[in-house]
Amino acid sequence: MKALRNLAKRFPPLRWLWRRIRRSALRERVKSVCAQNAQLGGTVQSLSAQNAQLHETAQYLAYEVSSIRTLLRHIIAENPHYRASIEQTGGSFDHQWHHLPESPHLLTNPEFAKIATDLVCECTALPPGWFRGKKVLDVGCGNGRFSWAMAKLGADVTAFDLSLHGTQTLRRLAEEERLQVRVFQHNVLEPLDLKTSFDLVWSFGVLHHTGNTYRGFQNIHPLVRPDGYLFLMLYGEPRPGMPGDVVELNHYERLRRKTQNLDYAGKIDVLRNEPIVADVHGWFDAISPRINDLYTFEEIEEWLLRAGFRNVRRTLANRNLFVISQRAAASVAAAPAPQ
Repeated sequence: MKALRNLAKRFPPLRWLWRRIRRSALRERVKSVCAQNAQLGGTVQSLSAQNAQLHETAQYLAYEVSSIRTLLRHIIAENPHYRASIEQTGGSFDHQWHHLPESPHLLTNPEFAKIATDLVCECTALPPGWFRGKKVLDVGCGNGRFSWAMAKLGADVTAFDLSLHGTQTLRRLAEEERLQVRVFQHNVLEPLDLKTSFDLVWSFGVLHHTGNTYRGFQNIHPLVRPDGYLFLMLYGEPRPGMPGDVVELNHYERLRRKTQNLDYAGKIDVLRNEPIVADVHGWFDAISPRINDLYTFEEIEEWLLRAGFRNVRRTLANRNLFVISQRAAASVAAAPAPQ
């Protein structure tokens, strides 16, 4: 082709031949490119169909795991061999409140203390003025950050936790700041002998660590007075179409397995050397306890509706479930656990 082009330049009569040949070659190239594009389009379409099928398959498997998990929880909750995991989880939190008292999300951080009351209002969807004079029960208070916040809003707070060190910290804080807070040590899986009902029963990040979330729920929801509120924060399953949720949970599980045979101090040492860990307290909270049950909103909604609550809704957009509900004025008795 190059030689013919050079001849056409030297001999003008050959130029018409060169132009015809060039147009013909160009047409063939265009045809070839079009054919390649059509083949590529078919490949892309085929890959898209395969990706859609993989997505649906993954979603189906996620639904199956969720259903199996729901049934398994009711089976193993009373198993005596599960007791060791329950005790390890309780010990983990007591160690946490004693040895990891500082975190960006605790009262040791002045910036958190500034927003703690706002966070309570966001979680419950209740205005600050609502809390003044109200009776509140903080279920699983830890070291008392939310008891403190609700007392600052003017509530009369009763709080309990399984952790000795957590309750000691809150009791000391309440005495130092003269807050209206009564504190006692108790396991939420045991019946509560409280001779009163509450305007708000609050439980933030607790019941999913007990080994029997439904029993804990059964023990606390009767303490909500008619027209009163129950707030629950529970770990949520990954949301469909949110790959970041899966990445987050995989990070937690990887570190749980890496540290599962270490004592609490050893787990802390590992976390201090993990590049992705900025808040050791928060990550220890996530990976040290053996029991970290995940729930769907629909399952928790069912429990609440069966127990006579209404207006069940999520208050914060998050993988975890921030759920507020109100007890109906004429509540029905709680139904047995879903089978």
